[in-house]
Amino acid sequence: MKFNMTLTRRFVLYLAGIIAVLLIGSLTITSTIVRAGFTELFSQRMSRCGDILEQYSQAQKLITQRKLEAVLTSPRFLAAVATGDSSTILRETPTYRGILEADFMLIVDQNNHLVYTSKNLDPELLKRLSSLWENKPEGALVDYMVVGSEVYEVLCSEIVTNDGVMLGQLIAGSRFLENVASQLRDLTGFDAIFSHEGKIFSCSNSRLTNVISESSGFFDKDKLIEKTITQEKLFGEEILYLALPSSYANATVTFVGSLDEYLSPIMKKIRLFLIALSTIGGIGALLAVYAFTKRRIGRQVDALVAAAEKIASGDMAFKLKPLSNDELGFLANEFERMRSRLNENRIELVKAHEAKVTSERLATTGRFAAGIIHDLKNPLAVIRASTELMQLKIGEDQKMTKYCTDINKQIDRMVDLTRDILEYCRGNMKLELKPVKLDDYFAEVAEFHNNTYKKKGITLTTAGEKDIVVNMDPIRFRRVIDNLLNNAREALKPGDEVTIKWMMNKEKLEIAVSDNGPGIPEQIRERLFDPFVTSGKENGTGLGLAVAKKIIEDHGATISFESNTGVGTTFIIEIPIQLVETEAREMLAVS
Repeated sequence: MKFNMTLTRRFVLYLAGIIAVLLIGSLTITSTIVRAGFTELFSQRMSRCGDILEQYSQAQKLITQRKLEAVLTSPRFLAAVATGDSSTILRETPTYRGILEADFMLIVDQNNHLVYTSKNLDPELLKRLSSLWENKPEGALVDYMVVGSEVYEVLCSEIVTNDGVMLGQLIAGSRFLENVASQLRDLTGFDAIFSHEGKIFSCSNSRLTNVISESSGFFDKDKLIEKTITQEKLFGEEILYLALPSSYANATVTFVGSLDEYLSPIMKKIRLFLIALSTIGGIGALLAVYAFTKRRIGRQVDALVAAAEKIASGDMAFKLKPLSNDELGFLANEFERMRSRLNENRIELVKAHEAKVTSERLATTGRFAAGIIHDLKNPLAVIRASTELMQLKIGEDQKMTKYCTDINKQIDRMVDLTRDILEYCRGNMKLELKPVKLDDYFAEVAEFHNNTYKKKGITLTTAGEKDIVVNMDPIRFRRVIDNLLNNAREALKPGDEVTIKWMMNKEKLEIAVSDNGPGIPEQIRERLFDPFVTSGKENGTGLGLAVAKKIIEDHGATISFESNTGVGTTFIIEIPIQLVETEAREMLAVS
């Protein structure tokens, strides 16, 4: 439903526009001030990077000296070198190489003969190292050598005994570690890049250093002035950088930081704060407008519009309440009365439609059943006459006589079945009540079903009190039990069990037919006793349980069920105590 732009909505839009302009202006001004202040702070922090680099270099040299002292003062090391035996030196040296954390290690005797060297040492590096020990530096010397694309930190020191005897020289070294740049980043807060003659050989791992490493010419610029903080826009963002020459690794250490990267989280928080502040203020203003212009009118009109839309879509499950005691409240009351009447009419129409459909289906079934009964009369009469003739001819053959009797009983059951269906569809069913002894009655039922149950590997048992006599229509009640047992048999698998139990108390007689099968499908449980409802049996008509329920109710009894998926199902028939014979009731009272 479309509406024209109302005055209230226009006013709200204008107010929202003013709030948006104020928000944009405050964001712009705040961003400029914060950016200028943060740039100054950024520069001050970067200016301290030189002192941090120097302190870091001194600390690393001190650590190296301590490691060297630990090796050169070790009696085992001095003894190994003093022997001059290469096998002894080879056995002892790896331990001290580990102490120095060196990638390679060499030992030269006092005559400049190489007595030990690490395996797989680069020939070019070995050549450079030989020139180092040939000069015989006094004390300890730390040098940095660039060999190919690698930078090595080399330590050269004399090996002197406690007595002052010169044994030779120790040379150890390792590749320049990449984690040095990462450690400097942790100390300064800026990315560190080590370069030699414009080539990067180590840098902290970050997005910015990766961009600089992949770009060309960054260290070739004339404006990369040493010891001067430079700010410019590079790679699409504002960065600051400071290049410092350092004796550490004989390299130029460049500290780099992105203003945009550091400012983004701060500006994000500021923006969020300003947006939240503006939103709260804007909402307050909008609420004030609505409280003044729409509180008493808009809410009621919106409720009426929403109710009309729900009714148009067929949704009647709501109740409209008036929000004021005026014309709009009166209109809401009338609207609610109209909705209630429409909902009642719709429910009555649905029920009438369902009743009509059921009536039509039952009428169709009745006509169909009448036709079947008419067509079955002659064949059943022929079968009955044939079995009676066979009984006359077979004489005293008890086995054949039993077969003929069973055939006649089944013919009677077929006649009763078609009659029950016809009576159910027509709505009239006359019971022929007779005293029935339950234990004998259910034993006969179990005997009849045992063959079919055994063929499928299912166990059928009965259990209950003896000598209980009930007034019932045995033929029609048999239809109920047969239906329950047949349904159970079709649903169960070999190894499952079915039990018929009965017991009596002072109020009722309870008969339970239980199984341990898969249970009744959830989707049909509520309508299980309705006509034409089936769980997908191949030969099911959906009338079995409907007929069974009618038979039970005609007896003045009730039927219900309990079913759990994967556990089993129990049908419970509760017969009023009035249908039980007096003797059984008296015995119960005495007990």
